[in-house]
Amino acid sequence: MIHDILDSISDGLDAILQWIVGGKHAYKGKLGNSRKVLKYKHRKGNGIRIGEKFISMKQSLHGGLLLIGKTGIGKTSKIFAQQLFGASKMVDTSFVVFDQTKQARDMAMPYMEQELGYDEDIINFADATQSTVGWNPIENLPLDRINRFSEELVAIEGGTNVKEPIWNNTASAIIGMMIWLLKYIQAELGTNRYTNLYNVRYLVTLIQANVKKMNVLVAKYGDDMLYTSYRGLIKNDAKFLNSALSNTLSVLKNWQDENVIKTTARTTLDMGSYRDEKRILWIQSSVMAQDYLKGLNSLFLKEWFTQIIEAGIPTKTDNVIAFLVDEAGSLKTKNKQFIPFISSQIRKYKAYGIWGYQSFSQCQDLYTQQGAETLKANTGSVLYLGGTNLATATEISKSLGKYSYKENDRTHHREVLTPQEVMHKNTKDGGIFISSGQPPMLLKRIKAYYQNKKINTWAEEQAPPIQGGFQQMPPLLPVDEFIGNTDSNTSDNG
Repeated sequence: MIHDILDSISDGLDAILQWIVGGKHAYKGKLGNSRKVLKYKHRKGNGIRIGEKFISMKQSLHGGLLLIGKTGIGKTSKIFAQQLFGASKMVDTSFVVFDQTKQARDMAMPYMEQELGYDEDIINFADATQSTVGWNPIENLPLDRINRFSEELVAIEGGTNVKEPIWNNTASAIIGMMIWLLKYIQAELGTNRYTNLYNVRYLVTLIQANVKKMNVLVAKYGDDMLYTSYRGLIKNDAKFLNSALSNTLSVLKNWQDENVIKTTARTTLDMGSYRDEKRILWIQSSVMAQDYLKGLNSLFLKEWFTQIIEAGIPTKTDNVIAFLVDEAGSLKTKNKQFIPFISSQIRKYKAYGIWGYQSFSQCQDLYTQQGAETLKANTGSVLYLGGTNLATATEISKSLGKYSYKENDRTHHREVLTPQEVMHKNTKDGGIFISSGQPPMLLKRIKAYYQNKKINTWAEEQAPPIQGGFQQMPPLLPVDEFIGNTDSNTSDNG
């Protein structure tokens, strides 16, 4: 209540100031009033938190937030951490946090567990011992999606001959065949313990090492279509086939890493529980592993979006799901328009994302000029933290427009804020905020979590130890056991 009163007083002072200034200036462009958008408490529920104030949940679900800020400017302390520490004041929300540096969990989990009662899951493809849940990309993959998944995997991970479409098309076909084969074996045996990408890679190596055994395996478990496709593959010239198989193995290179093998052997993460329970998932890694794992992390996030959409429209009592994706530029998808597209699609399903980037030009480089503009349009709110670069500042300046004023009987024109003022004036501790159809709003100060003594005390608490972890390697497909006697007249080329 006291906050609303203070905001009303401040609004009144702003109106008086506008009336005084209006006698001299005829505004064609102007700054918006952030107090109309950012509040301590919204009547129908709080959503995204900026500093210590909130956007309404209704506005948050209109596409989330595009967050632009260079390293060290406060994306974590002013925005991402504030979502977690402010969760008790928001509409019931579960979180999926892209926490590659592990800083967010160390900082926020003591508070979220002890004060707010959140349960956590951790997935770390770089360290299986630090993962409490696993995710197998093909365990629950529907048969009609196998080919699309194979194409996506090849596009994201890339082979050694990425500039030649024939090699990636062949790699996609080979991976698809191996997944189909494992699915048929699963159906025959009644177990999915071998249905994983570790065994997909193993089967590709088997074609190279002992094609006779592979011929028998496909003949015994595959259907006519798979067997025909497989025969077409191995009938190729030996040099071409060897190159195609080598390229396919380079796509599957991550499944030589024991940590990746263990965390993707089976799915133990229950995504559906995030609608019913207060949960938080930390997607973690290590600094050295971030680059080679970005494809796998991207596939994992995409699976989340797929699950959310396929589950259908949530009920009124279901939790909102918030994706906190710092350094979203590290995600890699086959379709450059996927992130701009999905940011608007998940809003229909009580979910939103906060997408963090270094600069708007980074979005343009990643998604093309059109894709970056689509992302900005699809996210319901945009926040440029202080210290932005000249290109971004120029764009903000243009969006603010100009105003005219008279001085010494002459009419003058100028920008509401010049690019230089956007970069430096009154934005060092704040930023420029665009939301709810309002003109761009100048935020002079955005509070970091550590400026709240109580929260900072919690942030200094030690995070709970990670329980669980994956120690055992999954089994390789026992090919000799499955095919029996291979002493046959089957030729090496089928």
